Formats: sequence, structure tokens, C-alpha cells
Amino acid sequence: MNYIYKYNKYYQKYLSRKKQIGGGPLEKMPQICFGTAQTNLDITLDLALKNGFIHIDGADAYRYIEITKDNIKKIPREQLWITWKSDTITLEHIRKIIEILDCNYIDLFLIHHAQSIKESALIEFKKAQTEGLIRFYGVSNCEDINTLRRLKTKYDISVNQIQARPPSTKIIGKPFTLSPTFIKDCNELGINIMLYGTMSGIMNSPNIFNFNLDLLPNVNKYYIQKYIKNTNNVLIVTSVSGRSIIPNMTEFNYIMNDKNILSEEEMNEIERNIQSIVLGFQG
Repeated sequence: MNYIYKYNKYYQKYLSRKKQIGGGPLEKMPQICFGTAQTNLDITLDLALKNGFIHIDGADAYRYIEITKDNIKKIPREQLWITWKSDTITLEHIRKIIEILDCNYIDLFLIHHAQSIKESALIEFKKAQTEGLIRFYGVSNCEDINTLRRLKTKYDISVNQIQARPPSTKIIGKPFTLSPTFIKDCNELGINIMLYGTMSGIMNSPNIFNFNLDLLPNVNKYYIQKYIKNTNNVLIVTSVSGRSIIPNMTEFNYIMNDKNILSEEEMNEIERNIQSIVLGFQG
């Protein structure tokens, strides 16, 4: 009798979760992601989805939630990966975001800013995961490996999203804490990294005149080759005009398939140039 009761209990829970998330979601987080923190999103998000982007990164702070909602309806939910960020992490707020987006569930939910990391938020994440509202959760802008080690051990966070830059590169208004092995250390803990601000950090630099602008077309290649290829990490790209959407996807596929690989000399030159400027902070 106890066996039958337990079987029925877990079977009903399975059916409930299956109904809630609408079938079979993507098993692996796609490694190139389209960021929605930009103007002109009503045009660019549509173009991104039509040109192979199936991972989008959104947040409460980006204020384009209705545009995001309208566009994600163009793709079957199980073929799309949604990452979302918020400073407010409660079960009620997570439900509200899912309801507004009308997306059934969120694949990855992140605490938006490192200073907002509270254990109460991570407890809420675990509740939301149990209820099938979110699949994975993590943090963003956290660059203290000891904090990440503790959060991984206690709460099994999956992802940390940080602004892209090589080691020893400075960011406006932000103390430099990123060690040369930081991303590798995170990966070894089982925490995947999402890199954002690859271009905007450079373009918003106060001393951009120190950067060789001829290298810009290869900056994303540098990050893909150094931090994304042969890992489960993710590169977030944007496109204000929409013109770089297809090139971004093309160069990603090329590098991931060992085509158009940058030489060591080219990689070092790009790295030196990025380190020569103070990057603009991208929140």
C-alpha cells in the first residue's frame, strides 16, 4: 500500500511538472545568447530569433518585457532558452515574471547584482525549482571565488554572469578582483560563466583612443576562442542596429567548429589592446 501511495504521489508530481513546462525543454544551455538590454529591441530581437538565436537574456531592469513577450511567442517554448535576472527574488515575483512573459517556466533565473545576493533569495530559488517554475538558478556580477564556492556547496548554483574582459583589465567604478584563473576556477566548481559587454565595454571606454579599432571585428572571436570553446560557458551578444546579428552567429559557429581560428599572436594582440584601456562598466 505504501509503495502504491508513493508511486501515485510522484507520478502526479511528474505529470504536473510536465504539463507546466510544456514537454521537453532544451537539455543544454545554448552557448551564444542574445541580450535584450538595448534599444530598438522590437526589430533586433525578431531578427535574432529568425537567424538562429534560441537563447535570450532578459531582466526586470531592461524595461522591454512586453517586446520580449511578443517575440518569444514566435518560437515553440521547448525550443527556446530564457535567462532572466532580477534583484527581487521571491516565489511570487518569479510567478509574476512567468505570467507576464506567458512562458510557462524560466530556464535560468539569476540574482541580478552581486550586492543583492542573500540566502533568502537562494532559498526562494530552490522552492521555485521544486515547483517547476525555474530549471536552474545562479548569480551575476559576483567575482569573489570564495563566495561562489560557498553558494555552490550550499545551494548548488549553476551560473555566474560577469562583464567580459581579460585578466588585469580595469573597469570604471569597479575594483579589479578577477584573477587570471577566475573563469577556470568557476568552471571547476561546476559553475558556468556567461560573459556580457564584449563590445560595449570597449566602445564606452573613456580612453578608447588607446584601442586599435581595426581589431574590433575579432573581439568576439577572441572571447569565444578563449572562454567559450571547449567549455559550457556562454557569450552574450547584442546588436543595436541588427547588422551584427548574422556575423555574430556565423563567427560563433566558425570558431566552435575550428574554422577561422585566431593565431596565438592575434589573440595576444587583442588581449593587450583590451588591457590598455579602462572598460566602460556595463551593469
